[in-house]
Parts: sequence; structure tokens; C-alpha cells
Amino acid sequence: MFDTTALNYFALGNVQLSASDLALFARYKRELGGGPSKNLGEAAVLAWCASTGGTAIIDESRARDIAHQDGIAVHGSLWLIQLGVKSNLLDRSAAITLIDQLRSAGMYLPRDSAALVA
Repeated sequence: MFDTTALNYFALGNVQLSASDLALFARYKRELGGGPSKNLGEAAVLAWCASTGGTAIIDESRARDIAHQDGIAVHGSLWLIQLGVKSNLLDRSAAITLIDQLRSAGMYLPRDSAALVA
């Protein structure tokens, strides 16, 4: 079962953005491209992590490449799920359900769900 109190540990809440934060967002949005409504989340994550020194959780390959290029620590969704299991914030059954949901939503995953959280 998934312990929802773990979500509070990771929640950011509302933040104040500086002009430099917005400039970083605009820069990353330009680099990612894709039209006015595409890659907004990736640009926001990259800008926030560049500004605060955080670790980006991004699955989109171009955004991950940019993170590496800019020295931003980056991992994918599966890493975060595996970390949740290893830290006992997420049990194995809930992790498998999350992975299956990602797969159902169109995410490419190379192995069966159970093997990914072994």
C-alpha cells in the first residue's frame, strides 16, 4: 500500500520566483522547443534545479541531455520509484502499480514491472 504521507515529504508548495528564475525558464523553454504548450514542465524543472541546486526528475531525453550539459543532477521516474521502495516510503506492490500506470500512459519501459523494483 502507498503511504500518502510520503508525498508531503517531497511536496514543494508555492515558491517566489525571481527575474533570474524566469530567465532560466525562458532559456530552457527555448532550448527544448516544441511550441507554446510543449515542454513547459521540463523547462520549469530544469530552471528550478539550476536555480536551487536540486535534482531534476525528468524522463524526456532532450531535457536530460540539457541537464547533463548544465551540470544539473538528473534522474528518471523509475529511479524515484526505486528510491521510494529502498527508503520504505513505497511498498513493492504500490511501486509495481505505479510502473504499470506509467507503461499504460505510453512510457517505454524495457523490462517487466516486478523486475524494475526487485
